[in-house]
Amino acid sequence: MSTLAPARSHSHLVAESAPQRPLFHSPQHRQTFSGLRKYRRWDDLDTLYFFGCALRTYLSVPFLFSRLKLLQVSRVQDLGQTLHGLTVEFPTYYESHGPRQTFFFDDSGLLRRHDYCAEIVGSWAQGSHYSDDYEEVGGLQLAHKRWVVARVGHQPTPIPVLHARLGTITVT
Repeated sequence: MSTLAPARSHSHLVAESAPQRPLFHSPQHRQTFSGLRKYRRWDDLDTLYFFGCALRTYLSVPFLFSRLKLLQVSRVQDLGQTLHGLTVEFPTYYESHGPRQTFFFDDSGLLRRHDYCAEIVGSWAQGSHYSDDYEEVGGLQLAHKRWVVARVGHQPTPIPVLHARLGTITVT
């Protein structure tokens, strides 16, 4: 039985069934989303690339902030509370949704909303990613409930894009 695991070195993407046994290989995979090719039907490698970039970002926040350029500090009312926002710019070598993203934290410091444009999908792919139902696991606060809604400008809409409920999380 094979399992897919991304082996990444910046934009070089390889999916392996076992060490040194590539199933897929794509150097500079992000570039395959340029021009009209971005509107193609995604294959397994495209999906692995997108979710690999997303998970890398989600699991790295807030540890990344010392390496990012701070563009703006803001406050918004959302989810019935005041959220404190940091708009940051990612370096060009860091593959994520896009170079400019805003992270909103509640008064206790938990990430509640993450605004971004999924550029490989298109400039219209603006989303607000919400996180809730946190649990302490191995000294880290991890969200079990996540959902993404479409966003118009800075305003989240009620249009759902993704809803995920994570089960048991362990840290080893």
